[in-house]
Amino acid sequence: RVMKNEEKGNENYTKAEKMIYQCDEIINNTDFEKLYEFVKETKFDRLGAFSYSKEDGTPAARIKEQIHPMTKKSRYNKIMALQQKVYEEISQKYIGRELEVLLEERSFDGKYYIARSYMDVPDIDGVIFVNCDEENLEGQFAKVKILKTDAYMQGLDWDNLSFSYRKTSAIIVSRFKDGQWTEPEVSEDFDFHFNAFAGVFHYGSACFEGLKAFRGVDGKVRIFRPDENAKRIRRSAARLGMAAPSEEMFIKMCAMCVQENIDFLPPYGHNASMYLRPVIEGVNPQINICPSDEVLFAVMCLPVGNYSKAASLQPVDAVISRNYDRAAPNGTGSYKIAANYAMSLYPYTLAHKIGYTELLFLDPATKTSVDEFGTSNFIGIKGNTYVTPLSDSVLPSITNKSLRTLAEDLGMKVEMRRIPVEEISEFEEIDACGTAVVITPIKSVTDKAYLESQSVTAKYQMPSGEKCGRASLELFNLIRGIQNGEESDIHGWCLGL
Repeated sequence: RVMKNEEKGNENYTKAEKMIYQCDEIINNTDFEKLYEFVKETKFDRLGAFSYSKEDGTPAARIKEQIHPMTKKSRYNKIMALQQKVYEEISQKYIGRELEVLLEERSFDGKYYIARSYMDVPDIDGVIFVNCDEENLEGQFAKVKILKTDAYMQGLDWDNLSFSYRKTSAIIVSRFKDGQWTEPEVSEDFDFHFNAFAGVFHYGSACFEGLKAFRGVDGKVRIFRPDENAKRIRRSAARLGMAAPSEEMFIKMCAMCVQENIDFLPPYGHNASMYLRPVIEGVNPQINICPSDEVLFAVMCLPVGNYSKAASLQPVDAVISRNYDRAAPNGTGSYKIAANYAMSLYPYTLAHKIGYTELLFLDPATKTSVDEFGTSNFIGIKGNTYVTPLSDSVLPSITNKSLRTLAEDLGMKVEMRRIPVEEISEFEEIDACGTAVVITPIKSVTDKAYLESQSVTAKYQMPSGEKCGRASLELFNLIRGIQNGEESDIHGWCLGL
C-alpha cells in the first residue's frame, strides 16, 4: 500500500521496498526463525497483509504466490502462526496500563471496546479490549485502562490446557415450566439449586451435548455444526420424555455462551478450542417413576486442549470389553443421555488401571461385532475405504458424520455396516473419533475373555504403528482446517459469530 501511494524513490517507498524484498528473500529460504526475529525487530505484525496484494508482478504479489497456494499452505500457516506469536508477546505487556487509544466498536456483549491504532503504542496494531463505561465513543481517542488482550486475557497457558474443568465467566440458563421456556439468562452462579426430589437425582433424567467453538486463522469465531447438536439433544430428550429447546433457541444460547466467555476462547495456533456443554435436566420434585415435566436447559463452556494426556494424534492402546456393556439391546445406546456414560465409568477406569487408554465395546446382544469406544465412535480404514459400525446401540457422532462426508469428498468409499471383531485384523488404520478427541489413532486392540483377565486371546497391531495413519491424518487436517478457517467450508458447517 505504501509503494502504491508514495512517490517512487522517496524515503517511505524505499523502506517499504526494502522490507518486502527482505521478506521475499526470507520466505524463499523458508528460514522461519530468521523471519520471526525479523518481524520482532521491525515490529511488523501484519505479515498476512502480503496475501491481499492483487497487483501481479509486485514483490508482494510474488510473496503471495509463494505462500498462499495449497501446495505451500503449510508455509503460509507457519507465517500466520508467527504473526500471532509476535502479537501475543507484544500485547502481553500492555495489560493494566493506561493508554490513549482509538476506540472502535463494542465487543460482543457490549462490555468492552476494541482499540486499534494506539497513540502511545507505536509498535503494535492489533486488538486490545479496554474497559470504558462511556457510550458512543466509537471512532474517538480516549484515555483508558487496558483490561485484557486477545491472547492473554486470563494468563492461561494455551498450549497446555488439557481436557479438564476450569471455571469460566458465566453460564446460560432457561427453564421449561407450564408448557413454555423462560427467556435465556446469563448467570455467574455455577451452582444449580434443585429440590432434593428432582428427577435428575433419582431417575437420571438428563441428557447433554458436546460441541466446540474455534478462533480461526482469520480471527473469526466459529461454532462447528451446532444445528446437528440441536437435533441430537432434541432426539435424546424425546427418548426421556422431556421437553427440549427449539433448534433456534439451542443455537442462540450456545452463541450467548461463547460471547459471555469470549476471554476463554483460545487464540488460533495453539491446538485448543472452547468446549460447549449444553445439558437438559429434570428438576421438578417427584417420587413417582415418570418423565420430568419441569426442565432446566443450560449451556456452559471451558477452554480445552487434548482429551487424553497423550499428545495430539499420538496412537494409543485399546482393549475390548467383553464382560461389560455401555448399552443394552433395544436400549438407549444411540442417545446422548447421562445414564449411558455412568454405565461405562467402572470398566473404563479399570481399563486405564491395567494400561489401556481406550475401551472398545461390542454389540450387547451377541458380542460378535464392534460397537464403539467408550468416548467416541469407531473408524476403520481399509485401502481407500472408510468403515464405521451400523448399530442401533451406537451414538450417532457428528464428528463421524462429518468425516464420512470429507472422506467421500476425497474420493474414498464409505461403508456403514456390521464389523465382525475378527475384521479388526484387516484394517490398516483404526481411530476413535468424536467432538472431544476429533481423532485418536489406535495402535493396538487387545482381546480378552474378560477385562480383568491376565490372559490375552488376541492382539491386533495396526500397520500404522506409532504414527497416525495417512488417511486419518488427511481427514484430521481437513476437518481441523475447516474449523480453523484454513480450509473452505464448502458444506456450510460453521456458524460464524
